[in-house]
Amino acid sequence: MTKSDLDDRLRAQRQSFDKIPIVDVGPLLDDSGASGVAKDIRWAFENVGFMYVKNHSVPAQLVDDTFAQARAFFDQPLEEKLKLHMANSGVALRGYVEIFGENTDPTNTKDLKECFDIGPERPTLERPFFGPNQWPSALPGFRETVFGYHQAMKDLATKLLRGVALSLDLSRDFFDSRVTDPITYQRLLRYPTQSGRVEENVIGIGAHVDYGSLTILAQVVTLRRVIAELGGVGEDSADLVADGLSIRDDERKAITCHG
Repeated sequence: MTKSDLDDRLRAQRQSFDKIPIVDVGPLLDDSGASGVAKDIRWAFENVGFMYVKNHSVPAQLVDDTFAQARAFFDQPLEEKLKLHMANSGVALRGYVEIFGENTDPTNTKDLKECFDIGPERPTLERPFFGPNQWPSALPGFRETVFGYHQAMKDLATKLLRGVALSLDLSRDFFDSRVTDPITYQRLLRYPTQSGRVEENVIGIGAHVDYGSLTILAQVVTLRRVIAELGGVGEDSADLVADGLSIRDDERKAITCHG
């Protein structure tokens, strides 16, 4: 199909923006103003592909505890982390990946990161992305906290998809019967500090597009400050981002918690 074949209503319109929009999803979650939130979601995803959300109902303590557990995991000796290597899990793709163990843009870069992945808990390997999670035995509370965060992100994603449905002029529950056993892949990430001249061939992660429908990203404070300083958020929004989550529409193109 060429551009001239498109109905005018399907043509994208370029909009200018100077910061990533912040969407208050509280009225969507409590149903006090879902239609207004849907309009904000539509603008954000059509024009930017990203948004920050506030009043998302995820307890700040759970986010903080998850970051603390992530730091504790990555601070372990390499030999301990390798005991939980992703290769152990087969096609379930659960566990640890060492620095340079992945390469999202092999033509141009190597990924300077390490990560730990979990997903829906299953007693045995069922199919790709569905199988037993691997858990560290020497970190008290890690499993309960990290999987609790996973469940909170799954719940939030379900609610956000209802907002996306409304933004597309569909019924609020349009996706409910179509997303019944989601993959809900969660990744803890650590990007080692780089100093001096940083070349393109070794960076935290190369250019990529996430698979799936939504990516929910919690960011450490230092990364939030960098974004604000670069103008990606704006000084008036910096405080809001500190308690917010970043949402990416995956059809668009530090330590982080990927939900």
